Amino acid sequence: MPKNWMRHTQKTHIGFWTADDHPDHINLGELIGAARVTKAILTPATKLIRSLSKAFHVNLLGDNQVAVTYINNQGGKTVELSREAKKLHDWATEHFKPSTLVITATYTEGDKMIQLGPDELSRLGRLGEEVKLNPRIFYTLQETLRFTPKVDLFANHLNKQVHRYYSAHHDLNSQGTNAFAQTWMENSYAFPPLKMMPAFLQKLQQETATVLTLVPLTPSAKWWPLLLRMVSSDPIYVAQGPATFQTPNKYLQPTKQWSQWSWIGMLLSSSDSKRRKAWAGTTRRKWLRNSGKRLPPMGISQHGEPFMMTMSETMVKNRLNDLSLSSALKRG
Repeated sequence: MPKNWMRHTQKTHIGFWTADDHPDHINLGELIGAARVTKAILTPATKLIRSLSKAFHVNLLGDNQVAVTYINNQGGKTVELSREAKKLHDWATEHFKPSTLVITATYTEGDKMIQLGPDELSRLGRLGEEVKLNPRIFYTLQETLRFTPKVDLFANHLNKQVHRYYSAHHDLNSQGTNAFAQTWMENSYAFPPLKMMPAFLQKLQQETATVLTLVPLTPSAKWWPLLLRMVSSDPIYVAQGPATFQTPNKYLQPTKQWSQWSWIGMLLSSSDSKRRKAWAGTTRRKWLRNSGKRLPPMGISQHGEPFMMTMSETMVKNRLNDLSLSSALKRG
């Protein structure tokens, strides 16, 4: 697991190394990954485990013999590996008092791990949900729209924009899992995977929340008319560039398709009164009457600076956007 730390139980636990915490050696990565996933699985069951009269045994499956040996022996000759193994056992001892939690590990060959399921997750390539909007752009969107989200609806601990967030998989720090199973009542931020846009818009129709969202300018998409019906703010063009989107580490990079689209930030709401206000502004009215097929004059650079485009600049960028979309559609 040098690239990501993951394991599989009745729930899925998934995560990626960041540039700051990526281990220098695979054995160290295996130990740290084992500790993180053990905590992710067991922490929600803390109350239950503490109430047990007998010792609770957890057996970890791993395809790294060194990591398995250090976990079972609670250390070894290498100081750094011993430190990580000891930290795992110390956590189990302290966290679950007065009960006793015993952690062991069993070596399992890689092919067997894939058959059983755990290693399948660690062999995933790119995950679209790991992409994150540049925080400086996110801040400028909030300032420009005078809107402060309280919760991030589609996030994880690596790409969250707001302290409170809902994650797709079990996450120790998340508000909960599966945003579609939650009630959206607060001001929120949503940057869902594009394949979820239809479901996201349909869900928003049934909720009372106002949501700050970022979408590609794709008026040919089937969900585009529904999106336009819920616009409740000026649309803001987010300029594309190398700094527009971020990923947690070098192993995950946005696909080329992301750089081919023009992106628009805006507020969405199912409230009739808020949607009516959207037609009060000249910029919004012109954009909506044109079915949102053109870039709005208000924009934010890839580094987070707001700007206004002149009419001629807007026409040029719209032409470039049309060519880019046409080229992308032909290739797709």
